[in-house]
Amino acid sequence: MPVENALGFLRIVEIAKTLPAAILIAGPQAFLREYLVDAIARRLTREGLQYRTFQIANASDFASVVEELRAPDLFAPKRMLVCRVMRSFRDRGGDENTPADDSTEKETRGGDAGLIGAVTEARAPNHLVIVYDKDAAPAKIRRAAESAGILVNCLRPFDNQLPQYTQSFARALDLKLSQSAAELLIARHGGDLSAVANALGKLAILLEKGASIEAADLSEQGPSKLPEPFEIAESLSAGKTTATLAQLTRALALGNVVVHQADRQGSAERADYTAAGEKFVLSGGQPTLTDAANDTTTGRSLTFYRASDTIFIDSEAGSRTLTKHQVEK
Repeated sequence: MPVENALGFLRIVEIAKTLPAAILIAGPQAFLREYLVDAIARRLTREGLQYRTFQIANASDFASVVEELRAPDLFAPKRMLVCRVMRSFRDRGGDENTPADDSTEKETRGGDAGLIGAVTEARAPNHLVIVYDKDAAPAKIRRAAESAGILVNCLRPFDNQLPQYTQSFARALDLKLSQSAAELLIARHGGDLSAVANALGKLAILLEKGASIEAADLSEQGPSKLPEPFEIAESLSAGKTTATLAQLTRALALGNVVVHQADRQGSAERADYTAAGEKFVLSGGQPTLTDAANDTTTGRSLTFYRASDTIFIDSEAGSRTLTKHQVEK
């Protein structure tokens, strides 16, 4: 497969039916390297792959990667293996043109052979992602990746690519970003893609999925702001649940969510909290609310109003409201 830049590969992650079994990521832009790994992981974990990581600090580490690729696994038949080649290993050699003493040269050759073996052993449904933490991968490794999979270079983006990156970040968060909003974010953060992605991540917390964002929506005027993570952590560690909720206007949790409130427990695939009305919405999977008497309430979605001690149940049989749960104030 051809060599791709980071932007081109993000398009592949978005639209391709399948991803290459072997993916080599290198280049000087650390944020883009990590964002690509995260984008691959988001897609492949949705497809049922289990995420496993390996740190490559010496030549023998590659043997464990190859063994993992070959070994059957009843519990995780599909795996995404991420191998991070540490700079300390690369500094001992790593390319055929690097001078080394006998012991280092032997280890480097063994490492190159091991990594080439890992690349060629990668087969669907498993996926092998190799990340070099600095500049380019050794030439032999690049050739192996180009032959067996794909090589992604994370280089400094050109100015005309910044809006395309910004739009890609927004789509990954299920947000619709206007061109003027994208240009405003880029100008506000001086073209720093990590800052742009972080700003979009904060917006995704506050907005519904599929929300459209215009430049006017990005105004910084007004007293409201997102709470600092340390403020939230401090409130939670002190057991001040009410104080924590007071800092938020909206919160979202995804994937096997469990919500505790006094002696009650709610579970679902998704939980939304809205400060207005102190409303929790459990949805996805089989939303369930269990009280101290072990009585359960289920439905397609459960909307729990903390202030009024009320649960609104949406189910196949219709909608109804319960007030039997007395919620601790």
